[in-house]
Amino acid sequence: MGTKIVQHNIFGEMEEIRTKKTRKEVFEDYDGFVNKFKPKLTTDDCYTPQYVYDVIRDWVDENVIPLEGKRVVRPFCPGGDYRNFDYSGDCFVLDNPPFSILAEIRDFYAEHNIGYFLFAPALTLFSRLGKNEDNVTYIVAAAKIVYDNGAEVRTSFITNRIPGELRVTVRGDLFRRVKEATDRMEGMTKKEQPRYVYPSHVISSALLNKIAERDIILDIPARECEYIRALDSQRAAKKSIFGYGFLLSERLAAERLAAERLAARNSTVWELSERENEIIKRLSANP
Repeated sequence: MGTKIVQHNIFGEMEEIRTKKTRKEVFEDYDGFVNKFKPKLTTDDCYTPQYVYDVIRDWVDENVIPLEGKRVVRPFCPGGDYRNFDYSGDCFVLDNPPFSILAEIRDFYAEHNIGYFLFAPALTLFSRLGKNEDNVTYIVAAAKIVYDNGAEVRTSFITNRIPGELRVTVRGDLFRRVKEATDRMEGMTKKEQPRYVYPSHVISSALLNKIAERDIILDIPARECEYIRALDSQRAAKKSIFGYGFLLSERLAAERLAAERLAARNSTVWELSERENEIIKRLSANP
């Protein structure tokens, strides 16, 4: 904001006047100004990477319906109108629709007898019910897909072309195929990050998250831990514990091992120094 000036008006009352923004203030607020005009991406803007789409298309060809001779269509391009799309011929919809209107889309396809295999958010897969559930199969895959807009969405699928009365099927093979394709792509495009393995007497927020994911309860009393930013061996390498952490007593270190220690190839193992071992002895003396 500009400079605030308090003065008397013509009636003798006090009033505030804000002057124009200084050049410095305008410059610092430029990013906020530009952001107003950037399109806000939602889960409806999740455009599927081609390498993921190809893997899913092959799986559908092998497990749902042979695609040879069919016109596989993708009506949900940016700015498209799926209702007025050309569905003539022996077409089959295989696409990632806007999640917010998924039920509406399925009703339209049921009404017009159009075959489909649609992407759907895995966590709310069963909440996207259409009016006509006949011949509908929910395919639980929970595939982790990073879409072109950067959104990472656990994705499952819905189709109306699996014969019989199969309502739900869990397909770990589809999850695996998408994961393998994603891992291959990330391996080609991302630089491998260093991995650190800490002694059992060290805990960080990242390690605590992993313990929580394993449904393990771990209580850490103040008398058996000491706050640290880095191990002595890390300081020599100008490294630190990401997010910082705590040294634990012998008893707590044993409990911490209940959650399997993260281990990976090419990991850097940080060792405890003599000073840190002395702290652990002190912490362990008064459980």
